[in-house]
Amino acid sequence: MIKKLSGELLRFIVVGFAATVCDVLVLKALVSGLGWHYLLGNACSFFVGNAVSYLLSVGWVFTERSLSNKTKEFIIFGLIGVGGLGISQACMYASVEWLGLHYMLGKFIAVGATLVWNFVVKKVVLFRARPTGPGRAAAETLSPEA
Repeated sequence: MIKKLSGELLRFIVVGFAATVCDVLVLKALVSGLGWHYLLGNACSFFVGNAVSYLLSVGWVFTERSLSNKTKEFIIFGLIGVGGLGISQACMYASVEWLGLHYMLGKFIAVGATLVWNFVVKKVVLFRARPTGPGRAAAETLSPEA
């Protein structure tokens, strides 16, 4: 179990790095290149990074799936992302407006703050083993899949 979780965490970090690179590049292009406000640019770039993360997570990171319905899985993944976006926006705002930091430094602070949220919540809600055996019917009734 620990070895499996360690492998998932390592793959999650690799995927997170790839998604973060996409996120940061889009943010830089929108804010510095097109002149967008940093919070609007952060929201848009965050969703690009979240899409990259979803595609790579379901294909490579997590070996177990909680939901058999891929549409529900994607919607829940997106809702978890909205929670991460809230954390990211708060970190960006505090970094720029209260601490006077450059928006890109604020972005890296935000990435660190959302890392733990994303792994724990996605692992617990979306990518855990489905129950088996006699208790399965009761567990499925209570699961997000029902």
